[in-house]
Amino acid sequence: MPKVNSLMAVDARISVSKQFLTRTEVPTLLKDKFDFSIPELRLPGVIVGSITGTNGDVMWQIVFDDLPDRNFSFPGTTIKYEGPRRHTRPAAVPEPITLYHPIEEDSGSSDSDNEEEEIIDTTSPAVSNDWRMDHVTIDARNISQSYKSLTSKFNLSNKSTASPADYFLFFLPMDHICDVVIPNINTHASTVIHNWINITFTEYLT
Repeated sequence: MPKVNSLMAVDARISVSKQFLTRTEVPTLLKDKFDFSIPELRLPGVIVGSITGTNGDVMWQIVFDDLPDRNFSFPGTTIKYEGPRRHTRPAAVPEPITLYHPIEEDSGSSDSDNEEEEIIDTTSPAVSNDWRMDHVTIDARNISQSYKSLTSKFNLSNKSTASPADYFLFFLPMDHICDVVIPNINTHASTVIHNWINITFTEYLT
């Protein structure tokens, strides 16, 4: 039996061969994109979590690059370790935008000057020349036909018993969580907590 790579961990880049992919829904979901009759076919992905069974065996939760909204379970012996995950985008730290400024009272002003006034930040796009107040319209010809379909499907398999976290993960792409949400949490937390230890994807979910 093949041995599990000792470097296998959450956030690691991996690939799975056609031999093991055919035991899942992957060929059905990607039949229009890949030819699963090719023996050498491998699909790349990333490990996002793990589950340990009662017998001690570990099942790794995999998100494939071509199926970012789904995750699949594979034993470690069926997965090829490809290397550590490389974050191509730096964590974006949002800057606060101030739209209103406090008004300092002038003791020599008249009663009318003492009334609270609202000052609008002229650097805001809403009041600059970059934006124009107008009606918003949508060209119906550019709307995907899937939005008009009366037979559309909701593909969350356990939707009747799914938890809020299941719905959250289904609608928000995994790459967004791994590349944006978690790095931003760690970046901000490390600026306010001296001994902050970066959280992983699994820790974020729990």
